[in-house]
Amino acid sequence: MSLVTPSRWSTVRRLFESAIDMPTIERGSYLESECADDSDTRQEVLALLAADEVPFDMPVDRDPDSRHADAAENFPEILGFKIVKRIGSGGSSRVFEAICIENGARVALKVMNSGSNGQSLLRFRQESRVLSRLSHPGIVRLHETGQTQDGQIYLAMDFVEGQRIDEWCTSHALSAQERVAAVLQMLDALEHAHAAGVIHRDIKPHNILVNTEGQVHLVDFGVARLTREDGNRTGFHTETGNIVGTFAYMSPEQADGKASRIGPATDVYQAALVLFQLLTGRLPYEVEDRGAMALLKAVLFERRMLLSEVVPSLSGAIEEVIHAALNVDPVQRPQTVQLFAAQLQVALAQMD
Repeated sequence: MSLVTPSRWSTVRRLFESAIDMPTIERGSYLESECADDSDTRQEVLALLAADEVPFDMPVDRDPDSRHADAAENFPEILGFKIVKRIGSGGSSRVFEAICIENGARVALKVMNSGSNGQSLLRFRQESRVLSRLSHPGIVRLHETGQTQDGQIYLAMDFVEGQRIDEWCTSHALSAQERVAAVLQMLDALEHAHAAGVIHRDIKPHNILVNTEGQVHLVDFGVARLTREDGNRTGFHTETGNIVGTFAYMSPEQADGKASRIGPATDVYQAALVLFQLLTGRLPYEVEDRGAMALLKAVLFERRMLLSEVVPSLSGAIEEVIHAALNVDPVQRPQTVQLFAAQLQVALAQMD
């Protein structure tokens, strides 16, 4: 199925802007009337309405301030673990640093919030399934799953002591070549995930951590998609008409809500976005002070800046490789992480 056209986007936007001002209870019947013969457009508008209710980016805070360490907070009770502090939070879960009482190991406990909806529960269980099939030094290990004393599901994973990749690059004053090398580390982990039939779908600096020894870790598989089940392609987590991921880092096929087009090239696109940001300090289109609609329109239609337009010295092969990986059409990008990484290796060797 092709990506949304500018004319169709105009229709989607008109319907969204009309529906957003209506009481929630009236939106369904309005869209039924306006989109009687166009279920795709109706689903896209519904997805945008749902997306408008949450921030476009809810990063996990991994260096919490005193509010997160408030002693008055009621930590969940989890048998076998002593919780030290909260280190992050998102829309449907909280993450805690904890100590395993049996062996003293530090772990990260991701605990589902009470009152989360059924879709959040499905994604939480999906993340457990995904992590259980992955084994790579650049991907956090799943130690166990269980329930808190209050019945909330939790995941116990490796604890990564470190920084987000963008903060790490800045604090260590890394050169452009070193930043490319760091992304290549992440791509090795991503290649392993793809080989196991896992598409991450939410690659961004918040989800790439670098520990104190310089090991890059890809984390948070909460919206990952399984493309294979026992060697066969599966429809699990297709979510047609839904918009899944972080708006500013979405691929066009995610912004368009076309799950059938999501695959390895989706993660290639997001990895290229992250690398562009690490090399230039910005994304290739404007994202500041933009709402959900404007961000999705930028992802779908705005021209991607070239590296050299931001940093003149970054021209040549590295610019060509990243620009190709940012193609709006996923078919025109490198089709595998392995190919993208190989292209980056060649470009890296040519950088001054």
